[in-house]
Amino acid sequence: IALAANLRTPIVAVGPVVGFIREDLGVSGSFIGLVAALPMLAFALFSPLAARLARRFGMENVLVGSIVLLVAGMILRSVLPSAVLLLAGTMVIGAAIAMGNVLLPALAKRSLPTRVGLVVGAVSATMSVSSMVAAAVAVPLAQWQNWRWSLGIWALLGLVALAAWLRIRAQGVVSAADEPQAVAGGLNVWRSRAAWCISLFMGIQSVMFYSIVNFLPSVLVEKGMTPLAAGGYSSLLQAASLA
Repeated sequence: IALAANLRTPIVAVGPVVGFIREDLGVSGSFIGLVAALPMLAFALFSPLAARLARRFGMENVLVGSIVLLVAGMILRSVLPSAVLLLAGTMVIGAAIAMGNVLLPALAKRSLPTRVGLVVGAVSATMSVSSMVAAAVAVPLAQWQNWRWSLGIWALLGLVALAAWLRIRAQGVVSAADEPQAVAGGLNVWRSRAAWCISLFMGIQSVMFYSIVNFLPSVLVEKGMTPLAAGGYSSLLQAASLA
């Protein structure tokens, strides 16, 4: 749950402060579109590596490393008003989130096999609640300080998750040799109709979710709404998805 609270907030927090970013950096709408697309690109590039890394180093170790990367990415894109650092930090954040997206459900299945539904449900609910909070406070934080503060403050939440996971690892991590291995001659997902249907469904869902969270506030502002109110509607969207 501590890690799940970090898997959407760094992305959702960007949409409500797009106007602040464009004004401060003098970038175009196309540049903002690139920033919005980078996490998805990182998911595509790094998600296939998650299982391989987990088998080699252990799931806990990979997840601890992903939290370190996540915090580093949030700090990187917020330390200076730089378009290059914004892009670089967002890419690092996307790579780190990709590990958590893939390995958290797998960890639940391995470590809590009788409570998989409860754990995955709690993780999903945590993502929605943290996203709701991030969208609601993004503009007030940017108005109080600046957009970099609004995006960078979530590194504190990452440090909380890191502290929890370092304690878990210190209590006795499962070694890479003990990780469940793929069964030889098992299901070939490339030839599975169900796998393709699920992938298509999840892909469409992701396109809808990330397009809306990144651009809904900008659309509402263009229609005459204040940035604060637009952030509130983005937060309301996350609350509805929780329900």
